[in-house]
Amino acid sequence: MLQTATKSAVTPAALTVPEAADYLRTSVTSIYRMFARGELPKAKIGGRTLVRRIDADNLLARAVGTPPTGLFD
Repeated sequence: MLQTATKSAVTPAALTVPEAADYLRTSVTSIYRMFARGELPKAKIGGRTLVRRIDADNLLARAVGTPPTGLFD
């Protein structure tokens, strides 16, 4: 019997650049600009550029001037 892959219910701690762009509702080009300006930290792992979800959340929090809530509750 073939088993089909199911999507994991676990929320990843890191996002690829296209995932980060979707998450932040912006373009991939904007993500790279944020990297260049130092507004969004990036991690290089195994040749892949990743964005920690907490860094994306912190970017949004800074944009609206409030600290993120519920991250460690």
